[in-house]
Amino acid sequence: MTDLDNNQDDPIVDEPKRSKRGLVLTSSILCVIATAATTAFLGVPTETSWDYSRFVVPLKAEPFEVNLADEGRRRYLVMDLIVDVRSYDEEATRAWVADPICVSYLDHAVNSVGSAATMDEVYDITGPDGVQGKLFMEQIRKSVERVLFSVQCGDAPNPMMKDSLSGLAPGISNRKATLRGPLSEHSIQLDCISHTIQFDDGEVCTFDGTEDDFHLTNAAGDSIYVDLTGVELDFIGSVPVGVSGRVLSVLKRKFVVQ
Repeated sequence: MTDLDNNQDDPIVDEPKRSKRGLVLTSSILCVIATAATTAFLGVPTETSWDYSRFVVPLKAEPFEVNLADEGRRRYLVMDLIVDVRSYDEEATRAWVADPICVSYLDHAVNSVGSAATMDEVYDITGPDGVQGKLFMEQIRKSVERVLFSVQCGDAPNPMMKDSLSGLAPGISNRKATLRGPLSEHSIQLDCISHTIQFDDGEVCTFDGTEDDFHLTNAAGDSIYVDLTGVELDFIGSVPVGVSGRVLSVLKRKFVVQ
């Protein structure tokens, strides 16, 4: 008879083994509960899905009208534009495009590009899809992308709102941020108890909670601006930071130069 057979038949040997397993199981359960409680207390973000969708959406309900730079600004451009975008959150992006704040910034962005251009730059002798026309549309694309997909913090649905868990929000100078990396690849380490903050692998800085335009850089030189006035006082954890999508191209639904 083997030792294993003896152990199975001997209640004195078998009982301590069951107790030990029970102790291990109980300890494991307690560890899980403690971890969950610690996570909730520290405000550690839950896992986020970084799957994206691709879709098209009109930039505005009505066309943009822009006075061009040549001939005393008597010439003007009418553009009805659609954007082809890739976004982590299609519903939030569509809602942001329709938001009056976003519409105002889009008007400003398109007018800033258009009012500095001449007719030859937007519609050269080869037509609107000539070299100059393509360069002009690329300027439009970059400009509107910085409005639609400015840097966001955490689970905020758009660049004007704060992360619901940490309270971290984009700063006043958010549109000056050079970071164009996605939310899935960048983060801020925030400790509101010790008042320290770090962007990716950049310098660890201290804050006092009154800063609404705190400038941070990572080791690669990417810069961001954050608002720390509304952070949760007991939050310790990582907050995703970056853009939530891309404008792949700007499509013309109406394009008239007069």
